[in-house]
Amino acid sequence: MGRALGNSFVEGERTVLTLLNAQTVADEALRSGALCPLTTRRFESADGELPFEIRILDRTKERGCSKTFENRPRANPFLPYDPALYVSHVGESHVCLLNKYPIINGHLLLVTSEFRDQREALDLDDFTALVQALRVADGLVFYNSGRIAGASQQHKHLQLVPWAAGWRPPLERWLEQEDCQELTFRHLRRQLEPDDWEDESRLLSHYLGLLDEAKLTTDSFPLPYNLLMTRRYLVLIPRSKESFVGISVNALGFCGALLVFSDDQAARIESVGAMQVLARLAGGSVGLFS
Repeated sequence: MGRALGNSFVEGERTVLTLLNAQTVADEALRSGALCPLTTRRFESADGELPFEIRILDRTKERGCSKTFENRPRANPFLPYDPALYVSHVGESHVCLLNKYPIINGHLLLVTSEFRDQREALDLDDFTALVQALRVADGLVFYNSGRIAGASQQHKHLQLVPWAAGWRPPLERWLEQEDCQELTFRHLRRQLEPDDWEDESRLLSHYLGLLDEAKLTTDSFPLPYNLLMTRRYLVLIPRSKESFVGISVNALGFCGALLVFSDDQAARIESVGAMQVLARLAGGSVGLFS
């Protein structure tokens, strides 16, 4: 039996993830300066009928978070992690932390307690943590499998943006379709049955099947990819390169949300076309794998 502790809930000696606890930690971390939200200028764009949002990092704000973000140290920020960003333990092998530099409120990280390489394949422990988090906070889970896939840290971590934050992916309606011809970047997809998202073993099986279908499995790390997941679907996007026309993209780009560092980069996306940028990064414009 657990016991209440302020705005969180403790089971044994471990804080259990709740949205209230995450918000309380975020409020305190913001006051202390441990949490450093990035200010962006957001505008809506389109490529044909497909909606995109482009956010331009605002470097003019006096808060200094943008400057800190761009010049952040490359040392592992998760070993040790900043206790001010700690939300809870999740499963036996992960901790839930606030993203220190969020663009979207409520952005959470599911980080392995011990060092694991970000290029490793996800395993049962990862999906156990993911399921526990999704039970509390329905939302979008994403994974960047290494530098080429847009990962900024080598320490293994999944990311979760709860729907409670009020944000939805611009391409959500298209990602939910089983055979969407408009999404012309290479990708594979699994529609989840209503109970699949709560079964870590079944999710792991779906995920490993996608890796095999995409021919990303090797004797060591899988080849680079991005993973998007909600309670309704899994989408895997193989990656051939980190950036195109000087613009780096992580998993969020493939659900229609692009971050750039200047008006010039935003103009390049508009000129080339957002879908063309994504197709180049995913190794081609061939849509679903056959």
